[in-house]
Amino acid sequence: MTTPIMTTTTPMFAPRSRLSRLALCLLVPMLMVIAGCSGGPMKKPSISLTELRISELSREPLSLTISLKVDNPNPVELTLTDIRADLFLTDAPVGRAESIQPRVTLPASGSITLPMRLNVPIKTLPDALRKSLTRLAAGGGLPYRINGSVTTFNGLLDIPFSTTGNLGLRR
Repeated sequence: MTTPIMTTTTPMFAPRSRLSRLALCLLVPMLMVIAGCSGGPMKKPSISLTELRISELSREPLSLTISLKVDNPNPVELTLTDIRADLFLTDAPVGRAESIQPRVTLPASGSITLPMRLNVPIKTLPDALRKSLTRLAAGGGLPYRINGSVTTFNGLLDIPFSTTGNLGLRR
């Protein structure tokens, strides 16, 4: 006589399956609501230079403050961390700027001015400074380029950015 291995008619994984179905039934509508509220795919924030100034003139290093305007086109606020940028004047590298604030909240569909600190060793300045002063003395603008990145979504997304333009003397 053989004895059956399973004597119940209830499937072995029924409780787990019911729990999985319940979780799926709750998760799918939640994701649909989140996707609908976000207004579609996330857009990249736009970044532009608003100011470059000498913040401290001492022996070593030269301290510059760079102010960036960051516009958020998204309907949700973003928390930005690990904000860094490399500054180039007349295509000569000047240095790497770091955000003064380690963590910044960018409002939904809004903008902020983000101050960044750049310490430049005086000995690296001669080439960049000579080219820059020559252009400014000739009445031309000073071409700059900023390449950088910010991290958002708790370190999950690194957003690179680049902006270029011409600086002039403030009168």
